Amino acid sequence: MMNQSLKNDIKQMFNTTHMVNKLILVILGASVLYFLVSSILKGFEYNFNINDYLFVGSDLMDLLKHPWVLITHLFIARSLYEMIWLLLLLYWFGSILGDIIGDDKILPVYLFSGILGSVFFLLLTNILKVDYFYLSGLESSVIGIMVSSAVLVPDYNLNLILFGKIRIKFIVLAIIVIDLLFLYSSSRYQYLAFPGAILAGWYYILGIRAGNGLNVPINKAINGTYGFIGSFFDGRKGNLKIKHKDASVFTGKEDEKKVDQNELNRILDKIRTVGYDNLSESEKQFLFKSGRG
Repeated sequence: MMNQSLKNDIKQMFNTTHMVNKLILVILGASVLYFLVSSILKGFEYNFNINDYLFVGSDLMDLLKHPWVLITHLFIARSLYEMIWLLLLLYWFGSILGDIIGDDKILPVYLFSGILGSVFFLLLTNILKVDYFYLSGLESSVIGIMVSSAVLVPDYNLNLILFGKIRIKFIVLAIIVIDLLFLYSSSRYQYLAFPGAILAGWYYILGIRAGNGLNVPINKAINGTYGFIGSFFDGRKGNLKIKHKDASVFTGKEDEKKVDQNELNRILDKIRTVGYDNLSESEKQFLFKSGRG
């Protein structure tokens, strides 16, 4: 009875919390489980490497054998230090991004940045013929969110202890440079995924500003996957439902959507110019509603 109550509490917390917090819970749980299983497996002597089934390796053939690693490697840290550091960055910059453009934009940019980072990693490792290396896409995903935040609101100020107020674009640049120096000096190849992650975060915000953001098709793909998997557990076949809208209603909605997009772009331009804190209350309210509409 107590176990069932605890399970319901966790489920309710997960369903009502923001996407950044959901990601943190998933990453924390998956990483801790990985640490425990890896420690247990070290005590046995047999030809089995758990990393082959969880992370993207620099050998393209391994990806073809285990294609699911393209997703699993985005949610598992390779070390305790990496997990703590990246979860802090995810919380700080993910919260900023979610507050400004909406909670539903977080998971798409997270997945897009991690996967595009892995594509660059595979291309560069095979072109450069580097030593075999396992990639955790967690860092690429977090960097994508950081870059998206910096592109969206470059003059947004963060209060740092000892340094005071610093614009977010300088903080993101400093973190990426420090990460690059650390990774390069330690002969690791994770930095080869950085170009893809940076490009993904930058392109994602440009798409939203242009009114054709990637969040829509990515969210549809996620929901479709949930529905497909859920149909097996519910004992039902997934049904594809297509709703047709009346032409007059559709035209009106399209005109309203175009006006809303123009106003959103105007506010985002203002944020880039004078900063988020200088928005009027009505502009902040519009931004809040458009992000969650």
